[in-house]
Amino acid sequence: YAGEITSSDFSAINVNDVIGYQTLTKGASPKAYTLNILPFGKNVPIENVQVFALLDANGNEQVDGGDKIGFYGKGDEFSSLLTITNGTALTGIDIRFKFDVQKASGYDISITGTFSPPSEYFRDDMPVYITVFDSDNPGDILNDPYSVLKYFYKMPQGEIYFDCDLSHTDLIPGDSVIIAALWDLDFAGGFPDPDRGDKIGLLVNKETYQFAAELSYGRNIIPSEDFEFKVNKNIYDFTANIDFALDLSDTGSFDMDSGKIIVVAIHVEGVHIGINLAGELEIEFDMDYLLGVDILPATQYDYIGVGQRKDPVPPRSLPILTALFEQVVVYESNTPPQPLIKGVDHGGEMERTAFLAAILDKNGNGQLDREDEIGYYGDDLVEIIDGIPVDPPCCADIIDIPDWFSGRIYLPTPIKRIIKGPNQEKRENGTSGPYWIGHFIPAF
Repeated sequence: YAGEITSSDFSAINVNDVIGYQTLTKGASPKAYTLNILPFGKNVPIENVQVFALLDANGNEQVDGGDKIGFYGKGDEFSSLLTITNGTALTGIDIRFKFDVQKASGYDISITGTFSPPSEYFRDDMPVYITVFDSDNPGDILNDPYSVLKYFYKMPQGEIYFDCDLSHTDLIPGDSVIIAALWDLDFAGGFPDPDRGDKIGLLVNKETYQFAAELSYGRNIIPSEDFEFKVNKNIYDFTANIDFALDLSDTGSFDMDSGKIIVVAIHVEGVHIGINLAGELEIEFDMDYLLGVDILPATQYDYIGVGQRKDPVPPRSLPILTALFEQVVVYESNTPPQPLIKGVDHGGEMERTAFLAAILDKNGNGQLDREDEIGYYGDDLVEIIDGIPVDPPCCADIIDIPDWFSGRIYLPTPIKRIIKGPNQEKRENGTSGPYWIGHFIPAF
């Protein structure tokens, strides 16, 4: 196929761009094939050619639910582009079935609205794709996007308004999905491929820290109230993680069956810590500054106040996202012990990069509600007299304390530095271990 693929609806490909076609009967074993290129319609060399196969499961000669689609891809590429030249046979073009055609739900569901791109988008000819994923974890769409992909649509150049019909997918009203806009800055043809140098935007509710949107019947307006949809994250290529453990010993009651724990790492410039009028600690996040996120069942804790608290072996691991806010500086070529991410007061005694926290989502709806709680890493018990911390920790410069407040309070402790590979807490006794998240407080 030498044409453009504008959406995940394969029934809409342009038959005029098919330059070779063959029907085979395939059993359980691999099937050898030789495909001749049609001697008309295109002049050689023919560039940006893809080879794919449709497994017509029900034999109706249509692309519909239950079918599979296979592609030729080199290495980790989903579908590799080929160049066809005169008199040259390409060999080793092996096809693997990677894509399941969804059974249409039959529901009238669509998403329509706009995204906010950088100004360069209107001066560039690289495409933006609107994508829909069956996931509530942004890490999934970066690590293995096609395993959770439900739909993609290639935007016309320079356009920001989209109207995408999801009725041919298996999504139904009530499903929660992540909606993302991928600006594929090294696009050469074929399929969207989020990789190093590209930019991406996620639909996010910055008030409730919600990544997933619940689909309703009919037309869904994107972004809806309290949500943002900005292409403002750069994609990098590195591997880093923060080891952590969860202490729920001071939480209130929660639903063990439906509850979730949303673990997040937030750059220090995206965190506001203060004391409210009731003299209680408050923590607010700017989700643009999200560095990492994982979503666990509420039963996946490491300590709940019974017996002695011990480091889990192995510890839990929070991967650092490879798509980060454009205002966050990333030193992609640095190696440990040099920092991967620029923090504040780099190299000094007060160096700090990120706060590690967890949202106890008691009803499991994927957002911050009034009954939920927020826990954090940190054991800095600080005395405050008339609004002034005595011997303050390194994070005191971002704490909003009313001048009437006096008392002692545990404050979150920032992770000093994040490097490539694993990151663990360096303890006073010379050992290392996971960062323990505890000290849960009411979300509001």
